[in-house]
Amino acid sequence: MGSASCEHVAAFKSLYRLQPLHILHRKLICPHSEFFSREAISLLKCMFCRSRRVRSRLHACLHCVFIGCFDKKHLHKHQKTTGHNLSIDLTFGNTHCASCRNYIYDDDFEKVRLACKNGHNHQSLPVWEPDKVDLNFLAQHRMRLTVDGKSTLGLRGLVNQGNTCFMNVVIQALTHSPVLRDYFLMEKHPKCPPNEISSCIVCEFSKIFQEFFSNENSNPMTPYRLLLLVWRNSEYLAGYEQQDAHEFLIAVLDMIHERLQPKIESGSIDLTVQADRSIIDQVFTGFMQSNVVCNQCGNISQTIDPLRDISLDIPQVAPGGVASLMDCLSKFTKKEQLGNASKINCKKCGKRQESSKQLTISRLPVVACLHLKRFEQTATGSRSKVATPVSFPKTLDMGPFMSSARNTSLSPEFCDSDHYKYELFAVVNHMGNLQSGHYTSFIRQTSSWFRCDDSLITKASIEQVLNSEAYLLFYHKKSIRF
Repeated sequence: MGSASCEHVAAFKSLYRLQPLHILHRKLICPHSEFFSREAISLLKCMFCRSRRVRSRLHACLHCVFIGCFDKKHLHKHQKTTGHNLSIDLTFGNTHCASCRNYIYDDDFEKVRLACKNGHNHQSLPVWEPDKVDLNFLAQHRMRLTVDGKSTLGLRGLVNQGNTCFMNVVIQALTHSPVLRDYFLMEKHPKCPPNEISSCIVCEFSKIFQEFFSNENSNPMTPYRLLLLVWRNSEYLAGYEQQDAHEFLIAVLDMIHERLQPKIESGSIDLTVQADRSIIDQVFTGFMQSNVVCNQCGNISQTIDPLRDISLDIPQVAPGGVASLMDCLSKFTKKEQLGNASKINCKKCGKRQESSKQLTISRLPVVACLHLKRFEQTATGSRSKVATPVSFPKTLDMGPFMSSARNTSLSPEFCDSDHYKYELFAVVNHMGNLQSGHYTSFIRQTSSWFRCDDSLITKASIEQVLNSEAYLLFYHKKSIRF
């Protein structure tokens, strides 16, 4: 076995080895079968208050059969009574040591976590085969019989209502996001009462999706009601000045999420239960891991936070040079020395020490939205545009930027590379400068690409897409775990 990160972990491994950890991961954190999934749902609650919610941060004791709330101190009460100091976070699988008063990183524990996580069965989405009922229906509706490269189903121009190109490109990207599209076309959102429909952004988006894919009208749409709804909820986006497409995207996702988020008495949500997550969380939310490492003793302080998009600095290149998306992601996940001015209070050393910090991706979303930071603040306080060309691939491998990939002690079998592959399906471009700029987008329709310039939709080649001046990139997972 590898060296332990603290004496309490070492003592635990010498007594129990890794069997309790394997059991907890297989049955409660990453159940691999329907039986274990049902069993996990029945067990995942605090044994004191019966809470199942994520804000309580459920932990399981590694020494006995106990599950308790971390935030409500029910876990601490159990530990104080029994002397059991090690527990495991049931959301992320991280190990906490009560004696060290911190989350502990251990090579052997991490290998177990990743081995169980990668033991999930996953596959590409299955191909739909119509049965006799479907074939009879399709025979009567021949206009919808096939969707190929020549089909215009889902292609719809959007009227520019006065510097609203920033909104139009976001609508194009969202309406061509496969899982989000399926959610709205299957009418998963129940209709609001008549007096609430005009103020519900989810109802408005449902209407937009239906308009895009109904094939009853090919004239450009004017999404004025969506614009008004965003203005009411996000005053900084109100008015007919040119706005930022990235800010509009975040505002819209937040509004839809807040409307769909389940209402629970305490206001807390259990992210381990799929039904407790809005469609926005299910599609766009991943998790970022931050590791702060003491330069003196190597103690690791770890935090994990949700993220819906990744904002990337563009590296400086020689005049005429080209940066790459991989360069941007490498810069984002590069280890950074915090220096003397940002010393941390190391709990292991017992005093302030210099440290390093590294960001990695702990859990990937279904749709990865990558934001290239093309607008920056100058030394004089004004804003300018970074026009550096950035190349980006049609297929993106996020494996090198995962938390597991940065642990060099892990063997390759713990890196499930297929799970990290993404396909490009939409690109938002910004042309011009801050004073007189314009947004356009490229969207993928089946195997074909189209350029969307407000009300004008034209066929595009993949070469045009990959050579464009990208501002927002939308990638979809090639395979989804079930």
